[in-house]
Amino acid sequence: MKKIIAIVFCLSVLLSQSALSYDGMPRYAKGDVDLAGTAGLTVANKSPKLNMNVGIDGKYFVWDRIGLGLRFDTHTDFDYGVFSFVPKVGYYYDIAADWTIYGTAGVGFAINTSSKAAVDIAIPGVGFTYHINDNMAVGADTNMHVLVFSGTTVFGWSFGPMFHYKF
Repeated sequence: MKKIIAIVFCLSVLLSQSALSYDGMPRYAKGDVDLAGTAGLTVANKSPKLNMNVGIDGKYFVWDRIGLGLRFDTHTDFDYGVFSFVPKVGYYYDIAADWTIYGTAGVGFAINTSSKAAVDIAIPGVGFTYHINDNMAVGADTNMHVLVFSGTTVFGWSFGPMFHYKF
């Protein structure tokens, strides 16, 4: 797992040095802070029901296009729920003047409503944004979650719209 994270990080650094955005300047630059929220759906192999997903994602851009942050998610069908906290690294690439695509990866922890803890492996996370202005953007976000509980593993996929505000 450490090797995968190291490889993703190194590739992100190399690509960020060579890739220019549509207008030559990165949309997400060093020192920027991005706060995002999502509300969508989650499907999982251990749940017969479609779950609701609500998440908050905060990032600080340590380099142009590379952000480090923390994502909090809750997945629930109102009978059962999972709460996850995942530190993430993300790479953001401008494909046009107002459009950005991104990929994220992270490993954190989760706890369910039965008070059982799990490791949450959130690889991959991908999405896109359309920038309304310099500070606000809308888009879509999807994440694969592998929750490793003691004795069982749950594979889940969440997707939904995302709203961003950049400080």
